[in-house]
Amino acid sequence: MLHANVEFVYKKRKGTPLLTSYHKDARKMWARQQVNCRRNWDDIIFSDEKKFNLDGPNGWQYYWHHLRHDEQLFSRRQNGGGSVMVWGAFSAKDHGNEYVF
Repeated sequence: MLHANVEFVYKKRKGTPLLTSYHKDARKMWARQQVNCRRNWDDIIFSDEKKFNLDGPNGWQYYWHHLRHDEQLFSRRQNGGGSVMVWGAFSAKDHGNEYVF
């Protein structure tokens, strides 16, 4: 039925943005300032972490969208389903150990 109705399309929900254009521009400006700043890079340590969800994608991401209504968004998971956290670090002198939590 919905396939025949021209006011509906089957489409994937868009995720809500995590960073705005303002946030991205501010990060780029900060990075450029750090490159141009004179400092002893031997004293700087970079680290990062990544969480991997173990139960796959966050539910149904496709839906029937009525063309005369606003698009639906889906929320990203906060908790649940299990996950693995990976952390690592490096510097100009050495790389750190990688840890899995």
